[in-house]
Amino acid sequence: MLRLPQIAISKSMELLHRLLYIVPFSSFDFRIVSSACLFIGAKFMYYPKKLRDVVSVFDYMILSKEGVPRPIEILDLSSAKYSELINSLIEAERFVLKYIGFTLDFKMPYTYLSSYLATMNANKTLS
Repeated sequence: MLRLPQIAISKSMELLHRLLYIVPFSSFDFRIVSSACLFIGAKFMYYPKKLRDVVSVFDYMILSKEGVPRPIEILDLSSAKYSELINSLIEAERFVLKYIGFTLDFKMPYTYLSSYLATMNANKTLS
């Protein structure tokens, strides 16, 4: 829904996996922290998204997973829920950056994978 390229999504997944390696899963709200990882990963890979957009999409996804009947109401930008979600996302962003030590310049595993596939002369479908 945010129309992010695969490289930004994979960077976000890498951030989340690095965080889970350091911090126990039970010590944070997974939904908020995963949205913060997506927000950070998109910024780092030069595909920044507005905080408003990330919060709105994650709120919509959470409500749809919880079984809220359709149509799901769009998040009101002047509501208390919106302010709470914005603040929790900002706190989660700080939490993630603190625990990964502000190091975001790690090598992506996909760079190695693509070079291996090129060495094997793999077709585009496999790649």
